[in-house]
Parts: sequence; structure tokens; C-alpha cells
Amino acid sequence: MQKALAYKEACNLHIACGLFLHYLECLQKRCPAMEFPAIQIKLEESFMSGLMDGELVSSAENNVPPGDICSVQQFRRGCL
Repeated sequence: MQKALAYKEACNLHIACGLFLHYLECLQKRCPAMEFPAIQIKLEESFMSGLMDGELVSSAENNVPPGDICSVQQFRRGCL
């Protein structure tokens, strides 16, 4: 059995998930329709491996909503 998440861990995970989905939607609006599926797959792989969690939480804490998509390294490639 796995240990249950503490409130702070669960809260940060919730923030990271919500912001990831928001930034993914923003990227879809900016990106050409033909390129988006390949970019989305790479981003989801990075997110699911936990590589973006810290940057996403930091982005949520330091940026005014709706946030800056280019504040997360993996999303920067799609911003340009």
C-alpha cells in the first residue's frame, strides 16, 4: 500500500494539474493544428513523469492569472 498524500502535497499536485491543462489549452490556440498532437504527446509524457510539477507550482505562485505559458521550460518551445 502507498502512503496517503499530505494536504500540502495534494494541494501542489492539484495546482500543477490544473495549470498544465490550462497551459496546454493556451498552447493549442497558439500552435498550428498539424503540429499540436505531436507536441501534446511530448508534453504529457514530461508531465506524467513529474518533470514539470515544480515549475508549474512556481508559475502559479509567481504569475498573475491566467499565468505566463513561457514560464515553464517544456512549454517554451511551443510559445515561439
